[in-house]
Amino acid sequence: MHTIIVHVSDPQWTERAMHLACEVAHQHKAQIVLLRLIAVPNPAWLGVGNDEAIPTEPDTSDYAFYQAIAKDHQVDCTVQRIHHR
Repeated sequence: MHTIIVHVSDPQWTERAMHLACEVAHQHKAQIVLLRLIAVPNPAWLGVGNDEAIPTEPDTSDYAFYQAIAKDHQVDCTVQRIHHR
């Protein structure tokens, strides 16, 4: 199965990207991964669970909104968070 990655960024951009990615994913029987990059202030924290990695309530609401778009398009969608420096 193919995977299409959509970077979670500006809400308007991400919503538009989700609709376009879902159209392509539906045509090609692909799945969508919403990718959220989380900046960490200290390189030693990379890959380590910490408070920076816990999504805030608005993030959680945004994820639910984007996943609802995927569901409307009948496409599987998951959320992946990655730390970066």
